[in-house]
Amino acid sequence: MRRSARWALGILGELLSNAKPGRRYAGPPMTTNGGGRALVTGGTGGIGEEVCRGLAARGYDVLVGARDPAKGEAVAARLREEFPGAHKCAVCDLNEGDAALPRGVNLLVNNAGVMGAATDETMRVNLLAPARLTLGLRARNRKLRVVNVASSSHLRARACPVARMLDDRRRDKSLSAYAASKLGLLQFTAALRNNGVDARACHPGLVWTPMLKGFFPAPVRAVLPRRLFKTPAEGAATVLLACVDDEAGTYYMDSGDRPAAASPECSATGALVDELGALGLNIR
Repeated sequence: MRRSARWALGILGELLSNAKPGRRYAGPPMTTNGGGRALVTGGTGGIGEEVCRGLAARGYDVLVGARDPAKGEAVAARLREEFPGAHKCAVCDLNEGDAALPRGVNLLVNNAGVMGAATDETMRVNLLAPARLTLGLRARNRKLRVVNVASSSHLRARACPVARMLDDRRRDKSLSAYAASKLGLLQFTAALRNNGVDARACHPGLVWTPMLKGFFPAPVRAVLPRRLFKTPAEGAATVLLACVDDEAGTYYMDSGDRPAAASPECSATGALVDELGALGLNIR
C-alpha cells in the first residue's frame, strides 16, 4: 500500500504540473558538435522517434533501432530529409542478434518497451532485451554511454523477480509486471554504474504515446483531456537531457537530475545481478 501511495502521489503531481498554463519542456540547449553515433531502440514512433530527431539535430549519426525494418527506414528517411547532408541516419534491424550489432556506437538509448502485454513478454522486452543489447555494445566500446528510459511506475514495485516473471504468461492487466520491469531496469542502470559504466536513467513523464493510448479503452481516450499529458516531443526532452548532460546524473525528470524521485529499491542491485547472471547476462 505504501508503494502504491507514493506512486499515486507522484502521478497526481505530474498531472497537475502538465495542466499548468504555459508549461514548457524544451530539452537541453541545442548543440551541433558532432556528438558521435547513437542507437535508439523503439525509434519508429512516439518518444523514440523524437529522441532520434533531437539527437540528429544535435550532431549525432543516428541508428533507428527497430523490429520492423520498413518502419525504421521510414523514420531514417524523414530524418535524412530534415537534416540533409549533416548526419548519417539509418535503420538498425534489431532482429539480427549480437553478431549484427553496429560498431562505433558511443550512445545507446534503451527506449523500447511494452505495457499491458503478457508478463513474460513484458520482462523480455523491458529488461532482458535492453540488458543484452547494452552488454553486447559495451563489449565493443568501453566508453559507451547508456540511457535507460524508465518510468515512475517503478515506485509501485518492491522487487523484480526475473525468473518467476519469465514463467508467467498471464496478461499484465494490473501493470504490476510493467512496474517490476521498470524497477529492474533502474537496478540494472545502478549495477552498470557500480561497474564503471556511464549509465543514466530517466522518466519522461506521462506522455500521450501510441503505447499509452493503446492501454485505455476508446471511450476513455475520447474524454481524457490531452493537456494532462506531455506530447512525445516534450517527453523526449527529458531523455535528450540525459543523453547529453556532461554532469552524469542518475535519474532525470523534466528539466533536471532528480535522484531523490527514484525509490530506495533502485540501489538494491544484488538479486537482479544474480538473476541476470543466471541467464548469461553478466555485468562486468
